[in-house]
Amino acid sequence: MKRPKIRQFNYSPRYYDPVKDPDERKKRKLNFSRGRKFIVKKSNIFRNILILLVIVLIYLRVMKII
Repeated sequence: MKRPKIRQFNYSPRYYDPVKDPDERKKRKLNFSRGRKFIVKKSNIFRNILILLVIVLIYLRVMKII
């Protein structure tokens, strides 16, 4: 039987700065982050408006206004 190869990991430890550590804990506690978490796509807005217009037109047809 063939034996599997030993897994190798490229682990490089992060730099630890004890002076900066309390600041980092405060940021994590307050959930500060760079960039936006949610990005609204324009295509979704367009699609939602289009669906809303279709629903309104169907409603007006059913009520025989148009």
